[in-house]
This record gives sequence, C-alpha cells and structure tokens, in this order.
Amino acid sequence: MQGFCDSEASAIADCSLQAGSHVEKVFQNNEQHIHAWFGLTYASYLVLPRSLLEAMPGTWQIRFIEAMKEFDDAFKYPKEDHSYKVQLQICIDGEDVNMQDPLADYKYPPDLKHYKTGGRVGSG
Repeated sequence: MQGFCDSEASAIADCSLQAGSHVEKVFQNNEQHIHAWFGLTYASYLVLPRSLLEAMPGTWQIRFIEAMKEFDDAFKYPKEDHSYKVQLQICIDGEDVNMQDPLADYKYPPDLKHYKTGGRVGSG
C-alpha cells in the first residue's frame, strides 16, 4: 500500500473554481470532474470525517445524501458485508507516521471551529 510520503504529488492541487483556472476549464470541457478534483494525488478513495459532514448546514447535507443515494444506485459494489479501516498519516521527514485522528469519534468531536476555513457553503 502506498503511503502519503510516497507520492511525488503529495500536496493536493488547488481545485478552486476560480474564473479561468485549469480546473474550471477541465470541468467545462469534459466529464472528468472527479479526476480533476483529485488533482495529481494517487488517492483511490475519498474519506470524509462524519463529524465535519454533520457540522455542515442541513440543506448541504440533504444534497450530499441525495448524491450518495444516486451513487449507490449507479454501482453494485460490496456494501454491508465489507468495511474499510482508515488510518490518519502524516509525512515527517519523508516517513509515514500514523497519528490518532481527532475526528474519529463523531459522537464527541473536538471543537470544530479549529477546522473551519471561513469558506461559504453555496446553495446550489
């Protein structure tokens, strides 16, 4: 399994949809939206902390759930009888180091104000 430090492109590309940006052009010109969003990473999965998802506004959560239902309807893949284990790693001096994930306990998350970027959640 490839670790975080193994990637030459371990930094995630800035995928903001600013006018004229590379990502905006990719979105407009083809159907590789997810590929463009992942950028130059070698990530095979998207992992999102439940505590942060639950901290999003209700209208955003509804749109997210609708998209996840559409995804589930579109593909047959192992669901109930399989699970994945997620391990937080950081790169220190070129070495992958396992860390305790502060967001792993969604019932008792840390103060989420430290995770907010100040970005606005769009309505559409």
